[in-house]
Amino acid sequence: MAMIQQILENPVATMDSWGLPQQEARLKLVKHVAHSSITLTQAEKIVNQCDLTHLQCEEGTVLHVITRIDYSEGSSNIAKAIFIEDADLYKQNDSKDRSCLHLAAELGSQEWIDFFLARKMKKNIKTASGDTLLHLACKGSATEVVIGKLSEQKNERNSSGQTPLHLLVGNTKIKDQDIHVRCVERLTSDQEALIKTDSKGHTPLHTAMLYGHYHLLDYLCATTIDYLELAKLTENPKIIQWCLKKHSPDQRPFETALEHCLDNVAAILYTGKSTSNTIFLAAVAKGMKELTLAMLEAQAYSPKAYHGAAQRGWCDVLKRLESMRRQRMPWYERFAEDARWAFGRSPLWDVPINAKRPLDLATDELTRSYLKSLGCHSDLEDDWYMIKGETLDDGWAEISKD
Repeated sequence: MAMIQQILENPVATMDSWGLPQQEARLKLVKHVAHSSITLTQAEKIVNQCDLTHLQCEEGTVLHVITRIDYSEGSSNIAKAIFIEDADLYKQNDSKDRSCLHLAAELGSQEWIDFFLARKMKKNIKTASGDTLLHLACKGSATEVVIGKLSEQKNERNSSGQTPLHLLVGNTKIKDQDIHVRCVERLTSDQEALIKTDSKGHTPLHTAMLYGHYHLLDYLCATTIDYLELAKLTENPKIIQWCLKKHSPDQRPFETALEHCLDNVAAILYTGKSTSNTIFLAAVAKGMKELTLAMLEAQAYSPKAYHGAAQRGWCDVLKRLESMRRQRMPWYERFAEDARWAFGRSPLWDVPINAKRPLDLATDELTRSYLKSLGCHSDLEDDWYMIKGETLDDGWAEISKD
């Protein structure tokens, strides 16, 4: 209180007594008096004698500094006095191209927004990047009241094609999920808002997914959304499951991913608990390499996988298969097989199915060289099985009969 009394009695002398550079002294003075209960008359005296309208700092003009302070009798009277001293000061922007009204919107201050609008500041002003007041409110300290007050700007786009809703659903400053949901509901009263895309082709739902905002997803659904494509945009298992359930409510998410050959998606959802041959061979047959590798990591194995891996040029998969097979063999079987190779016999899985062995199916030289290094030969031996069947499974069924 003593400091405020000194400022009120002789503001210039008090500033000089601090021994600070002029702009720093002005900034300190503003922050002191803005938190006090000074009258408008007292504020006018301070603004006039200390040339506060000339204050420029990293935060912007003196109005930007005051806007960052909670609205009160003292701060509002200082702002009023500044308007009286220099009514054009509100036209100046800070280093981020924000007017004091933009800043008030971003800070979520209803009182300061009302204050500036009452002084004829234009509500439809935009920053250089095309952000409206609502854009800034949605990416800042969003509040239901402020968003509702500015909601007529909800269809405006900035230079990145984003609507305020895009920024709101991607807002990471809102920690209370219930508040976040209620703010979003203010802007999702029609389908049009939900299907608008930004310059990257992302709807608000895409954006919420990319930011991992699972609590918003059910409020952003639109009838035109391709949920399979949406599932490919995230690595969050919970959000992936939500997308796949939206596409096929009666099917397990992993089954949906497998059915539609969503390789990366299926690999993310794969928990490693199942090493089912059916799923493993389906992954190979469908060309889902990431899922195949994930299942190999979980010790899934089938000798039937060699043909599909060879056909697709998956040399790394073949190496994993062979390594697992050899590890599972008793030492005496490994010894016996090595002896067979020494006499020019192929490994036991090198069986022709529909007249094609893995080496016959391999097209790239790296895979062919690796198969040959395992003892596979270019020509079929006379005493090897020649299996005929429509599918790989048919061939192995015939082998099992023998």
